[in-house]
Amino acid sequence: MIEFAAEIIHAANACHDIGMKSAWAELDRVNTGLAGNPNNPLACATAALQIRHCLVDELGNRKFLYVDPERSDFVDSDSLFGDRVRDAFPSATFDIRQSGNCLACELPTAAVFHLMRSVEWGLRALGTSLGIKKLRSRSKKTGKVTYTPLPWGTWEDVLNNIKSRVAERIHKAIRGPRKQQYQEFYNPLIDCIERFKDAYRNHVMHTRREYTNQEALAIFDQVRYFMSRLAERLNEC
Repeated sequence: MIEFAAEIIHAANACHDIGMKSAWAELDRVNTGLAGNPNNPLACATAALQIRHCLVDELGNRKFLYVDPERSDFVDSDSLFGDRVRDAFPSATFDIRQSGNCLACELPTAAVFHLMRSVEWGLRALGTSLGIKKLRSRSKKTGKVTYTPLPWGTWEDVLNNIKSRVAERIHKAIRGPRKQQYQEFYNPLIDCIERFKDAYRNHVMHTRREYTNQEALAIFDQVRYFMSRLAERLNEC
C-alpha cells in the first residue's frame, strides 16, 4: 500500500510538470483522503478508479502526435549526423535537431528548411577555414566592388569566394599527394553546396516547392554526408 501512495505522488508530480492541473488537483485530493486509511484495499481500489477517471478525462481534452517507430530515433536528437559533426559544428545543432523532429512529425518541407540552414553553418565554416572574413562582390550594373561580412553574405557570394580560394589553393599546390588531397576534399564539397543551392535551398526558402517524406529523407542523407565530410577536417572554431 505504501508503494501505491508513492505512485500517486509520482503521478501527481508528473501531471503538474506537464500542465495537467485538474488531474494534479484530483490526485492530490485522492492522496490526502487515502492518507487516513492507507492500508485499506477497498479505499485503494476506489482511489485507483478515481485516478483513472480523472486522467482519462483530462487526456481526452488533449491532442497527441503519433511518431512512427521507424522515425523515433529522429526525436530530439543532437547527434543525428554523428558525434563528430555535433562537436565540430555546435551552432548547427539546433537546426539538425529540428530537422529530425520535423521528419519524425512528417513535416518534410519544414525538415528541408532546417537542413538547408544546417548546410549554411557548414558553408560558413568552410569559408572561414579558407581565411574568408569578408565577401568580395562586384555589381553587374555599376561595377562597384563591395565587401560584406561572411555571416551576412548570400549563398552565391559565399560560394563564389570559396571557389576562388580553393582554385587558388589547388593551383599553388605542387603536383602530388597534397594537391590530390585538396582536390578530393574541396571539389566534392563545392559540388554538394551548388547542388543544395540550386536544387533545394533557393526553392524551399522562396516558397516554390513542397517536399514529400521520401524526398526529405533523401535530402537528409545528402546533408548528413556533406556535414560529415566537413567535420573530418574542419570545425566552426
